[in-house]
Amino acid sequence: MVLKPQPGLVGWALALCLLACVTTQAISGVQPAWRMATIVLLAVSHFTANVTSGVLGRRIALDHDRGTMMRLAWNLVTIGVLVNACRVVFELAFQSTGRYDSATYPALGLRQILVASSFLILTAALGAMWSAFTTLQLGIRLHAIDWTLIGCIVLLVPTVIWNRQTMGDSGSPWAVVRYLQISGPVLLAIPASMGIVLYRVSEEMGAGSMALALKCLAGSLGLRLSALAAASLLGPDGNATGASAASLVPMVFYITAHWIFLLGLVHRWRLSHQTTDLIERYESDQENQLTMLVQQTNNFRE
Repeated sequence: MVLKPQPGLVGWALALCLLACVTTQAISGVQPAWRMATIVLLAVSHFTANVTSGVLGRRIALDHDRGTMMRLAWNLVTIGVLVNACRVVFELAFQSTGRYDSATYPALGLRQILVASSFLILTAALGAMWSAFTTLQLGIRLHAIDWTLIGCIVLLVPTVIWNRQTMGDSGSPWAVVRYLQISGPVLLAIPASMGIVLYRVSEEMGAGSMALALKCLAGSLGLRLSALAAASLLGPDGNATGASAASLVPMVFYITAHWIFLLGLVHRWRLSHQTTDLIERYESDQENQLTMLVQQTNNFRE
């Protein structure tokens, strides 16, 4: 079976996940028994988006020659999202048995290792893309909107760190968990800013599919950082699944971020798939395809 995701399908999946999670979240504020339903739906949403992104990331990587920086970059993207999928499963294993607080159950805080690893791998992936672009000797010409977005991303970091006591694992008895959690905003801000720069570079060189993928990637990381900031500003309820309406804002940001990332990969992969289809049609019926190409050229000239 060949995976052929459509951008519209990603949009519908995002809408369905948002509707289901927001509904159960609102109900859990009145009926605490619904808290587990929200946890499971969130896990399914994030796991599905990340695993699908991993599959597409690997297929995109295979479009590039062995040993190239772009192949390395997309392989790293694949690893990064799959590590995050493992984090989702790890969290669910604890939360499904009622272990929500890392202050009481310290092992839950080890999820921060997976979170930090995912961000570092994505940063390395963007670094590999940057290296591939530098071989083309392209200059970086950032626009005012680019600097504005990077500035907003940077400003979110101290907001989260200042309110670190409201973060989910702030009560962990393990110092390494607390330090990794505090480093999270920085590890998010770096690849998000790199994504904006690479988006502008790829747009300048006319690589539409790559530009769109990088735009979605940067937007996804920016949304996740915004979710952290919203959760920290809203207080403890902003980090608690099903606790109150205050956690709706960061939750919506988190869900949207994962599916926007997938949307970027869908657009990038569809271009490769269309190119492959064109080559296969040409090889199977060269004479007819050449005739159609001549007709299209003549029509264009007319």
